[in-house]
Amino acid sequence: MSAQMATRIFVVCKTEKMPGSYVEKIPLMANAACRKVWNRDFNGDLPDEDRLATFGGWINPRCFLLVDNGPVDMSYTLVKLRWDGQKLVDDPTPLHRYIQKEFDTKYQFNPADRPKAN
Repeated sequence: MSAQMATRIFVVCKTEKMPGSYVEKIPLMANAACRKVWNRDFNGDLPDEDRLATFGGWINPRCFLLVDNGPVDMSYTLVKLRWDGQKLVDDPTPLHRYIQKEFDTKYQFNPADRPKAN
């Protein structure tokens, strides 16, 4: 899959099963997700311009990571992955309505459309 298309990678994981120290978990998951989908590490700089967001609890058992890439003015392809304790695996299950609501209200593909933090 090319990073030239609008793509959202959604990773579901449990903190206690993720590798690395507390500060390493997010970068490790972002890199693993980008490697699986685009065969490269996460890169927030040109030309890739990956966008990263996390929600859920990183101390809480369930956490979520989003890596968005591509034009923000078009629909995107969703790639849903799950950390199985060893590696990222494809997750064909449909998005839970709570997650879809989070995407629609807080984590829009275009960062400019997201609510501003106070």
